[in-house]
Amino acid sequence: MAAGNRLLDYVGEFMRWGVFLIFRILIFVFFNDVEVIGQQNIPKTGAVLFVGNHHNQFVDVLVMLSHCSRTPAFIIAAASLRRKVIALFAYLLRCIPVVRPRDIAVVGAGTVSSEDCHVHGTGTHFTTDLMVGDELMAHSRPQMRARVVEIVSDTELVLAEPLDPPLPAGFVYKIYKRVDQGNVFSKVWDELGTGNSIGIFPEGSSHDRPNMLPLQPGVALMALGAAATKNIPVKIVPCGLTYFSGHRFRGHVIVEYGRPLTVDPDETYTNMYKDPAQRRQACNLLLTDIKVAIEKVTLNLPTYEALQKVYLARSLYQPDTRISSATFQKLNQRFATGFDMCKDRPEVQAMYHDVSKYYKKLKYYGIRDYQVASGTHKLSTGAFVWLILKRLLVFAILMILSSPGCIINLPAGAAARFYAHLQARRAAPNDPNAMYGGKDIIASYKIIVAGFGVPMLNGIYCLIAWYIWGFKYGLLMLAYLPILGYTSVCLLERGLGEWKLIKVMFTLKTSRAEMHNLEQKRNRLRKRLRALVKQLSEELGEDFWDTRLTAEMNESFAREEKMGGEARHTKLRWRHKQYRKLSGDDLALSSSDVMQ
Repeated sequence: MAAGNRLLDYVGEFMRWGVFLIFRILIFVFFNDVEVIGQQNIPKTGAVLFVGNHHNQFVDVLVMLSHCSRTPAFIIAAASLRRKVIALFAYLLRCIPVVRPRDIAVVGAGTVSSEDCHVHGTGTHFTTDLMVGDELMAHSRPQMRARVVEIVSDTELVLAEPLDPPLPAGFVYKIYKRVDQGNVFSKVWDELGTGNSIGIFPEGSSHDRPNMLPLQPGVALMALGAAATKNIPVKIVPCGLTYFSGHRFRGHVIVEYGRPLTVDPDETYTNMYKDPAQRRQACNLLLTDIKVAIEKVTLNLPTYEALQKVYLARSLYQPDTRISSATFQKLNQRFATGFDMCKDRPEVQAMYHDVSKYYKKLKYYGIRDYQVASGTHKLSTGAFVWLILKRLLVFAILMILSSPGCIINLPAGAAARFYAHLQARRAAPNDPNAMYGGKDIIASYKIIVAGFGVPMLNGIYCLIAWYIWGFKYGLLMLAYLPILGYTSVCLLERGLGEWKLIKVMFTLKTSRAEMHNLEQKRNRLRKRLRALVKQLSEELGEDFWDTRLTAEMNESFAREEKMGGEARHTKLRWRHKQYRKLSGDDLALSSSDVMQ
């Protein structure tokens, strides 16, 4: 019997690592590049709770699992297990299902209005439809939720806190039933108690917003409960997932693991948790610490329009010499944090206004910031023609070489795109967290459909080759088609990049006077921005600007000044390569296509 159990464990572990391999392949193909920062912050042993932001539904799990030195068991919404494919993978990965109140929410009878903490109903049945501990949510205002603490009658109840603004008469409402999660917490504590790791997205739901949703208290209960009941230290590792066109095929991802928080069995929060009267306060305090830790490895701004300007300001500020992915991401985070801290200051508002005007000019000409300073518009006519002919030749060769693989995989790609956008359109009206059309689920459905569609197509092509030319050629086709497909994707991506560059070069050359004026405006704006950053960093200290980052930037600026014109002439080439890899310079970041 014991031998049989061990055999089943070995088989399960083998299948689990097989799933990890599949995930790595899917992420490797779907994304152009995945940059990982802060791997050294992941503890090699002991109980670890990975907490991350949740912008890309199932893709977030795939990215974390395929780029993490530990193999956490993830908390997954029980509603997701209705899809059989997801349920199979969740079982193999030891995921722990949790029933979310929003998944079993129902529309309440009648309508309501509110005044302070009191809710009055018309045609309602509060005594039979609700219980103390349930939550009431305004149907058209999903951010307005409050816990029921007293049910006075069928038409009156009392909430823990008032709804702001108050609900006028005739408001439709939803009921979020209280769910006993005791079994879920027990499973999590057992996993952590044996030294394993758990992955959770404490926002509770995937979304397409540029900032985080309020964190759910369950993550604090998991950490404090494990430390208190298992008498073990629990490390909480924040994981920031930053996507650049992450919904699109061959987008880019930066995964950053921050410094871990430690919850010890004998620390203040744990002792407070052991006291039922202070348990809620302990969870709130730890939840605040977790929120701050996640914000340090993510970008949080109220709108994508503000995010556009932050990316542009970072592009203007950064040196023309090469920078690492870690520095690139750190600059993005510092600019986002600085904008949030100083957005009401007159000099920051003036800079934001000028950057916005500069952005509109770039958008009008269809170019990017680094391309303005490339010097292409200053080339002689002969040099320009030679450069264009060379680029056109490279483009033609790449497109011819990529055609066979792209054509044979076109049905699967078209089906994936159509189905993913169809699901997003269906999900958005019913998702209270959808701000930009439910675009957070697009990449997940593209990967699911293409992940099954491409192998099926390859199988059909192999059967056709077997039928026509025999078994040996069918087997050869089975090995050749995946290589052809991936190679064609890479060549097509490179070819489209060359075509975009050709169009930009024509714009720069044919609008020579405008580009000269725009370059001068860019130089003035850049000088003012660097001076403003220096001023704010001196006034606000490390809360605004990391001293190590300041030293690194000053060194880069000195090196840029020393290189002078040489940096200018080489910049377009390497910055275009960096753009394809780190498309944070993508100034098409807008509410319509940043998550498309």
